[in-house]
Amino acid sequence: MSQPQLNNRMGLAGLILIGILGMQASYDQPIAHAESQKLTQKPAAQTVPREVKQPKLTPQQRSQREAALKELGMLVLESGDLVHPIDLTVQKVHPFLKYPDSQVRQEAIRVFHRMGSALSAKHVGYLTPLLNDADIEVKIVAIYALAEMKAHAKSVVPTLKAMRRNPDLEMAAQWGLQNIDTATRSKRLQELLQQLQSSNPKAPRYHAVLELGYMYPIEIQPQLRKLLQHSNSEVRKDAESVLGAIDQYAQRKHKLLNP
Repeated sequence: MSQPQLNNRMGLAGLILIGILGMQASYDQPIAHAESQKLTQKPAAQTVPREVKQPKLTPQQRSQREAALKELGMLVLESGDLVHPIDLTVQKVHPFLKYPDSQVRQEAIRVFHRMGSALSAKHVGYLTPLLNDADIEVKIVAIYALAEMKAHAKSVVPTLKAMRRNPDLEMAAQWGLQNIDTATRSKRLQELLQQLQSSNPKAPRYHAVLELGYMYPIEIQPQLRKLLQHSNSEVRKDAESVLGAIDQYAQRKHKLLNP
């Protein structure tokens, strides 16, 4: 996406900033740093979640996968409730976290995800090794499962902060941090607001708006949708682009947790 040429008008970043801060201002009036408050988009490969191609299975491998998935499926009722108490369920799922087939490992992690806040700090160690799994989607599902454990999973915060440097894991890792550590959540929000206010023309405003929209859908996405009707065509294009990227991340998350 080329950089918007907005002359004296405020770019999308400035408009979102006004909405967040609850400022009273006209979108079409000049403001300080109006020219620098344009979006600086990351390369497309870094703003769109990368899909992972699954290897072809032999008939025997497919049969083994189906048997394992069936066994895991028997641990959860159609209502989503567990068949067994938490600790017994954990014991039954644990071997599948080490299963050779990545699809089986993912399904085992999803059982942990369903248990969510019912788990405690003693259960974090079951999922921690999967943050280093060879399969990137296993890592992502593990992050979402740990995020459901909230503060019980604070021991993985340093690992998640390091994982943010990987473009394929960045948004999931930030989601995990937002849910596990309230201090990180508050600090990151301030960092994103500073990026929107920065006078530096290279500030990553596109990514800041993208992350805000993904992490704070109730607060930010309605503002973005409203800007699809803005009088300035560049603002409309930016809003459409960011909303599209947010939707791709949301769809991927849903697909991974509800295959």
